[in-house]
Amino acid sequence: MKILCWNVRGLGRPSKRHLVKNVIFSSRSDIICLQETKLQDIHKSIWRSIGGARLTSFEFLPAQGSAGGIIVAWDRSQAIGTLIHKGTFSISIEFMNTSNNSTWICTSVYGPVTRSLKTEFWNELRNFRNLHDLPWIICGDFNTTFSFNDKNTGDLNSRDISASQSFLEDLNLIDPPLHGRCYTWSNGQTEPIWVRLDRFLYSHDWIQFNPRSIQFALPRLGSDHTPICLDFGNHFPSPRIFRLEKSWYTNDQLENLIQGWWTDQNLTGCGAFIFSKKLPYLKSKIRSWAKETFGNSNVLKNSLLLELNSLDSINESRPLTEDENIRASQLRSELSTLLKQDEIYWKQRSRNTWLKVGDSNTKFFHSVANGRRNNNFIHRLSHNGHWVEGNHEIGTIFCDHFHSIFGTPIVNRFLLDWAFLFDYKARVDLSSLELPFSTEEIKLAVFGLNADKAPGPDGFPLFFFQKHWDLLQKDLITLCNNFYD
Repeated sequence: MKILCWNVRGLGRPSKRHLVKNVIFSSRSDIICLQETKLQDIHKSIWRSIGGARLTSFEFLPAQGSAGGIIVAWDRSQAIGTLIHKGTFSISIEFMNTSNNSTWICTSVYGPVTRSLKTEFWNELRNFRNLHDLPWIICGDFNTTFSFNDKNTGDLNSRDISASQSFLEDLNLIDPPLHGRCYTWSNGQTEPIWVRLDRFLYSHDWIQFNPRSIQFALPRLGSDHTPICLDFGNHFPSPRIFRLEKSWYTNDQLENLIQGWWTDQNLTGCGAFIFSKKLPYLKSKIRSWAKETFGNSNVLKNSLLLELNSLDSINESRPLTEDENIRASQLRSELSTLLKQDEIYWKQRSRNTWLKVGDSNTKFFHSVANGRRNNNFIHRLSHNGHWVEGNHEIGTIFCDHFHSIFGTPIVNRFLLDWAFLFDYKARVDLSSLELPFSTEEIKLAVFGLNADKAPGPDGFPLFFFQKHWDLLQKDLITLCNNFYD
């Protein structure tokens, strides 16, 4: 899903209206937030000529004299919007995504230019946040700077920067980087002043539900402001691969089951053949067992919480019976186990091996894991002087590139005379390198690696081989020493 934010200035002129319409549809945004200096009223017929058949729902905030004026419009097939607040400088819409039923708030702002009104502007946003605790996005023309890097030349008002930074800290908001350019407004002079006045801000709980949130600039056309867009959602879906989870070991049966499944396969042949058959067989058994045993942990967790809450409600009106007390104790025990599994799962994902076991701050683990995925996510790619977007198009470029270099012979430009190089060197006996690996050497290699590192293509991390060393060592030794047969 995408949100477009743009200070258009002069929406009423036909030429400007045509330009805005083109920008909206070229960006294919699902929600747009437009700031317009002289917006007093807007009719459905006027908006229909701009938003077209997709962006049919809208709310607007009239201008106060020659300042302000905001339109927020959205595609009802992508999000259901409800107006919840109109202020002097902002308009807030509560949205529900139709794809996943998640609920969040988008506040579009038009910050005042007059310095005496800036405190009122910040307080309006603070007061609104105190009334709502849903994931929150703020976007628009703030008419202020947030850092000393927000202006290319000239003096910056340190009071404005201090006020904006205090606002971010007080409400615990994130100011994400802007991709594509550094500034969003220009005075249009021969030696222009460039300032970043327009931006998206969002709360920490927003990034929990929308880990792939990228703010980027669109081409600046017909306005002194640059349109900015927030592309958000989950990461590009990929086929679900097998990965052995540490959290599964909270079930006492797993170790015995693994031992039985591994010994079920009584194979003969080289070590590589034995491992190539045993690991996929074990993977299929564990996958089926985990699906039946754990299933959807979130559904089970919510079910336990609802039942526990029901017993608490009963206990408010009368004492619980002996059976009810036993059931409440069972529910707390099962819930504690599920929370522990959730903590282990996200600790393994975040790979913070220094963190002490027992810290249940899973929100921190979520942030670390999602942050790593954000760093690895490729939003767009420069190819032959042009920016290419879209997962399919970017994937095609990568495939074509590696197809062109795979199989290409590398010409060796260096011809070494080994006899001359080692003519005056003492001979070294390397026959020990040809000896079979000892059990101790193999064990030292296995236990010398970090158990929490990411698994290989087979889905079994190092902790699996360390935990089941006694079971696997015979086949591992056979695998390693087959190279010398």
